[in-house]
Amino acid sequence: TRYGQALKAAERLAFEGASDRRVIHLISDFQRSGSGADEASFRLAASVGLEPVDVGSKTYSNLTFGDVSVRDTDDATGGGLKIKASVVNFGTEDRRSVGVHLSLDGRRVPQDRMVDVAKGSIQGVEFELPGLTAGQHAVVLEVDDPNLTRDNRFSMTVETRGKTPVFTVESSPAGSFFLARALNISNLSPYRLTSLTPLQIQAQGALSTGVVVWNGAPLSTAAMARVKEYVRGGGGMVAVLGGSVRAPEWNRTFGAWLPVQIDEAPGAAAKRPGVDYALLTDVRMDHPVFRPFNEPHSGSFSTAKFFNHHRLKVGAGGEALARFDNGDAALVAAAADRGRVLVWASSVDDSWNDLPLKAVFAPLWQQMLRYVDNYGEGRRWFEVGETITPQKALAEAALRQGKGAVDNSQAIVVIDPSKKRLRLPPGAAVAAVDSAGFYEIRSSALSHLVAVNTVTRESDLAPGNAEQMVAGWVSHDSRPSATSAAGEALPPDEMERRHGFWRFLLIAVLVFLVSEGVLSNRLVVKPE
Repeated sequence: TRYGQALKAAERLAFEGASDRRVIHLISDFQRSGSGADEASFRLAASVGLEPVDVGSKTYSNLTFGDVSVRDTDDATGGGLKIKASVVNFGTEDRRSVGVHLSLDGRRVPQDRMVDVAKGSIQGVEFELPGLTAGQHAVVLEVDDPNLTRDNRFSMTVETRGKTPVFTVESSPAGSFFLARALNISNLSPYRLTSLTPLQIQAQGALSTGVVVWNGAPLSTAAMARVKEYVRGGGGMVAVLGGSVRAPEWNRTFGAWLPVQIDEAPGAAAKRPGVDYALLTDVRMDHPVFRPFNEPHSGSFSTAKFFNHHRLKVGAGGEALARFDNGDAALVAAAADRGRVLVWASSVDDSWNDLPLKAVFAPLWQQMLRYVDNYGEGRRWFEVGETITPQKALAEAALRQGKGAVDNSQAIVVIDPSKKRLRLPPGAAVAAVDSAGFYEIRSSALSHLVAVNTVTRESDLAPGNAEQMVAGWVSHDSRPSATSAAGEALPPDEMERRHGFWRFLLIAVLVFLVSEGVLSNRLVVKPE
């Protein structure tokens, strides 16, 4: 319900008529939510009257869904989701023993809930989806309500990936001994670590998914090109600068496309004067990498000792997230086109520091990997009236699923919730979603679902004051202007139409007079 849009359409129809008296009869329940702030300035023309006919009722009832949230469960098997939703009673009556249901990929999940929702209040419900397979899933919440059924369903999409692969590029698996124990020790870990040599990176071809941890191994030109292409295309990488890394080699390879250089000056890997180790200080606790450690009893980095580290020079585009107590950067974040990179100035084993022996080591690395992974599930649902970008949606889905870039020359088809093909204007990059349900975007190699729901505010049936609403829509402009027969001001398009009519009439009169003059000259009797 959008009263402003309806009244504008009625006004146009009124001006198409020939009558000077124009009245719009508005038959409505005068739903309060139908008049939005974006239409507050709308006024009918002064020559148009408005007569309200209120058919609303003092009692009404409607149930729908309010806030909906999705988060991972703590299930040790992984892949589970917990869905929380609120059932809203937009009405004047209490509702008892209302059924709430959940469907997954078109099948009812045996977790039906029964709730009581008092008038004008909300009631929370919770569902669990354990052990989802990797991929995109269609999820539907449904509430039993016979009064207004079009908003009984709430649709959304969820995506799960299973364990994210992490590839350590190193000369020997011994270099990632502590990291492997941190990531592969438990089913709760969302990552699976695999050690690769530079030759294996070069032989396996282009990288398509996961996170790369470069652990100081020298890379050939071909292997470096593959890593660079993967990161710039949206992949993630953590570069570990341990004892095997040489400044000139780093600056010539990684430093050529990342805003991080290693200081080549003698003694650059310095420590505090008179002390044989450095401490990690000046940590950006507001950054996503360190934000979880800002909570009480979440671990501390203050006791970790760093016996050696590289001194980094951070250029434009780089940001130091943590520093040692001598001011040197310890962890640097940088963007490489669409990808993310973290540069760690010390080792990942205990050769240069004792951080692997601390309790914060495993959660820190999981946070670092989560950040560079740059995995974004995207919007789980849209509202009716919004627009989607099919090409962009497919490209982002392909990136999340590790399928590489989408061929932009491929034909894309959009199927609406009624299983009909959505016809797009030639060259259109966006598509409007006007129906609730699931839209499907298809190409020859990929399919992606988009969930669409009704506009929440339209579920609120609370009536407004009809007289006040009408008073806000009628014009109070009394400035002199062109007037109708009743003395009311006319809008510009109506004045132009009437001026055109009079111009036509004047021309017709002129033609008539000229014709009459010619005819009269022929009929004059001249004297002999």
